Amino acid sequence: MGPSAAATRLARVLVALDRAGATGVLHARDHGRRAAIALEHGLLRAVSLHPDDGPTLGDLLVRSGRMCAEAHRRALERAPPPARPVASWIVHCGLASAADVQDALRAQLEHRLRVVFGWLAMQLHFESGTFDAALPSPDPPIRLADAVMAWLRSETSRLEPSSTAEGLGGGRLVLGTFGRSLLERAALTDVERALFERLRDGMAAADIVRTLAAKPEALQVLSTWKRVGVCRTALPSGALALLVRKRAELARRVPAPVLLETSGGGCAKRAFSRIARELHPDRFAATADQALHRAAADVLSALTAARHRHATESRLRKHCPAPDSSRPIDAT
Repeated sequence: MGPSAAATRLARVLVALDRAGATGVLHARDHGRRAAIALEHGLLRAVSLHPDDGPTLGDLLVRSGRMCAEAHRRALERAPPPARPVASWIVHCGLASAADVQDALRAQLEHRLRVVFGWLAMQLHFESGTFDAALPSPDPPIRLADAVMAWLRSETSRLEPSSTAEGLGGGRLVLGTFGRSLLERAALTDVERALFERLRDGMAAADIVRTLAAKPEALQVLSTWKRVGVCRTALPSGALALLVRKRAELARRVPAPVLLETSGGGCAKRAFSRIARELHPDRFAATADQALHRAAADVLSALTAARHRHATESRLRKHCPAPDSSRPIDAT
């Protein structure tokens, strides 16, 4: 099972806020749980979760071996830390170095963000403006694109190697707007950078699989990118043009024969079959673009209704022919 639609939407929102250099708080809600993601100029400053914030800073330092649990306990008995900031208190007491505390703060933020990415039905709302500057924040702050890449790497680590090549499908893989914005802003590994260069101008999926056959980790990364829409299968220009034209015709409420392209007397059944093959939603599903998939489904539904209307009207004309105007009318 891949990333949820809610997680993909959150990733897209975070990259858009990075691109906009936004400052404020992104609120997320999911079945009684709440998260507040504080941003400053497109940088991740803090994440708070309710009702459970997860591991404390002290817990993370002890687990990583960068702080002695016994020394931490004795320090708490001598002088409990103030409410905030705990990070400064830990460094002041000599329990851990400033660099180790910053690493733990970064790990804490990334962990909390991964928790939010795991929510399945979240609602998002961005509140522009300032945020609580007293919240613990790593220095330097994390770029939103880097936070999204950290989540993608965690998703990649859960992927079965045997399922990667099949998930890429066929056709030509290209970067979408979301993927290009993400990869241009994030710090990439060597493997990610190599994939970015291949996808920048597009490349056949079969060629990529053949090139990376000896690098299963690269195929896993690419499969995750495809699942969340970082890259997608390029649509034939004809199918996309047809979709745009049919949506415009629906907006103008054209008659069924025009929509089905049978105004000249063609067979409605054959015309419908031809257009349906071109615009079937499954064909657009490979692009990982949900908006295109929905648009194709809407157009196909309207075409189906138009075909039924056309068939009904044809039967009525057949069984109820129009009066012959050439025959004289008996007025008696």
